[in-house]
Amino acid sequence: LSEPPVLSRPDDEEILYLYLSVASEAVSAALVRETHEGQKPMYFTSKALQGPELRYQQIEKVALALVNAARRLRHYFLAHTIMVRTDQPIKSLLGRPDMAGRMLKWSLELSEFDIRYERRKTLKAQVLADFVAEMTNPSPPTNGADKWTIFVDGASNATGAGEGIILENENGILIEVSLALSFPTSNNQAEYEAFLAGLRLVEDM
Repeated sequence: LSEPPVLSRPDDEEILYLYLSVASEAVSAALVRETHEGQKPMYFTSKALQGPELRYQQIEKVALALVNAARRLRHYFLAHTIMVRTDQPIKSLLGRPDMAGRMLKWSLELSEFDIRYERRKTLKAQVLADFVAEMTNPSPPTNGADKWTIFVDGASNATGAGEGIILENENGILIEVSLALSFPTSNNQAEYEAFLAGLRLVEDM
């Protein structure tokens, strides 16, 4: 891999899909595209819960996952319709007329975006969002050497499938890994496998 691979780029005005997840000490989101080849991951966001956030109710944590994704991926939220797929009643919660405190603040913050909601149908992106939430460390790193950025790519053809992973920290240290998959897979599945392998690699460091 000579350049850090991009997971997937959306077309103009394309509807993007967001999956939310909550773990005991973290929340996460997976932003994906849907194409004729299946789901294409774009970005994954996560936030370690701290202080009072750890005592939020489950539905409040799900709402926080949405707010965090909107803040981190603001340019995508402004340029695209975001379809949130969840089994949680976020829409009704954020639309209540008697809201107050942080829920009112979050509702106002999200009101500038074209966010829609539908019941979760597909599990693959949800599994990734769950995995990111579980992998998020509640204790943030203390220096640049401990902060790593993951770049991944995967591909499949008639001769086999493989994946490439690049890890880079803020001191410029690069770790490149290439892996061959021993089972048949599509390009889309190879990309998911590459992402999961990258997260496991970071966890072991």
